[in-house]
Parts: sequence; structure tokens; C-alpha cells
Amino acid sequence: AIRLPNRSIGYVSAEHVRLEYDLEEGLTLKEIEDAEKKAKAEEAMARARVTFIPETTRTTKHTLTDAEMKLFATVIYNEAGDQGYDGMLAVANVILNRMEDGYWGTSLEEVLFAPGQFAGAKKEYIERAQKRGVPDICYEIGRVALSGRNNIGDYLFFCADYIAEYSKYDQFYVLKNHVF
Repeated sequence: AIRLPNRSIGYVSAEHVRLEYDLEEGLTLKEIEDAEKKAKAEEAMARARVTFIPETTRTTKHTLTDAEMKLFATVIYNEAGDQGYDGMLAVANVILNRMEDGYWGTSLEEVLFAPGQFAGAKKEYIERAQKRGVPDICYEIGRVALSGRNNIGDYLFFCADYIAEYSKYDQFYVLKNHVF
């Protein structure tokens, strides 16, 4: 089948036709795959991205000993020390959300040391950060989160934006370089 100049369709035998392709530039299969993946991610982002989470105040039942507070502040620092005040507060609230959820345990240690969860809770990272000195702001953020200030709602997970798989999320919130 061929389209004629008057936009009608005509038919010719394949033996009388020579096909030519004049492509300026082609794509590799990897480039096509990457473009499709990017399009899916953009579609998911448009569908599922949350652009605002109202700050709430929770009544928390958790109190921490001085040693637990030091651990809490250290993990906040290790996980989000480069994410600014709101990013660190969000991580602190994810930890508290998990304590309240109970799936990973109900104590700070159970939640932080649950297998495969918080990279910043690895023993060597904790020791290194505490040796260098955890900034006072991390302790303040820990106390603020424990007092009930919640800027991340009921989110239970976060990851770095460069490893986020947006097409797999029903909804997500981006805060600096973390995806919740």
C-alpha cells in the first residue's frame, strides 16, 4: 500500500518498489530503552508526585534515653546531614513513623537496626560520625520530632533521588535529594 499525492491509497507489487530509508540519526536499543524508561518515570511523576505535605503535630508516646538520643541524632546526621533542616526532620519522622507502625519493631534500636533499612545506622558509620562529632542541630531536630512536629506525614520510606524508581510508587514526595 502506498499513499498517493492526492492522499488516496494505491497498491503496487513489491517487485516494482525499492525502499529507501533516509535517517539522519538512529538510536541504539539501549537509548530506546532509556528513553522509554524516562518516559515511564515522567508519567509516574506526573501521576503520583505529591507537591505539598501539610505539617502536623503528633502526640508521640516515645521517650529516649540520653544514649538513644545520641544514636537518633547520629542516624539523622548520617542519613540526611546534607539535606537541610526540613530534610533531617523528615528522616527523623520516618524513623518515628516506623516505631509507631511496629513492623520493624517499636524501639529505636529495633527500627534502626532492622536488616537492610538504614545505611546510616551501620556500626562503622555511627562510630565515625560520633568520633567526628554530631552537630547540635541533629539533636535539636531529634527533640523537635519527638515533641510532635511532623513534616512528612505517615511516610515510612525514603531513598536518594538517583535510585528512586518513580514508576513503582503510588505516590511520592521529593524533598531536596530524598524521595519519600
